[in-house]
Amino acid sequence: MNDDDLNRVELRGRVSKSPEMRYLPRGTAQVNVGLATSHWTGPSGKRQELTEWHNVVALAGLAREIMAEQLSKGDPLHVRGRLQTRSWEGQDGQKRRTTEVVIEEIVPTKARAATPAVDEEVPFQ
Repeated sequence: MNDDDLNRVELRGRVSKSPEMRYLPRGTAQVNVGLATSHWTGPSGKRQELTEWHNVVALAGLAREIMAEQLSKGDPLHVRGRLQTRSWEGQDGQKRRTTEVVIEEIVPTKARAATPAVDEEVPFQ
């Protein structure tokens, strides 16, 4: 491996598809979740929001952590990881290919930190 190689991704956006848990043949937990990120661009001063849709995968302990967060569509999510491309043959015989972000770290977000956990006691004021 070349020391100059780098495969690093950091995304912060909103959950676009609720997490789906499954188990790989060897019993490893895997969670697939959609993540939407946006940026603003536009010609001649006219601003337009462009959204990118990402497939995000968490394995083993991080998969359980994602499920424990009880994320749903619209929730903020900040992850760090690496890109991975997989190929397979579909049931129709066609070759398929996807690129996904494999999560290596979940970064706490301010929006999530400001929301108390469901079982946390919150005093009335």
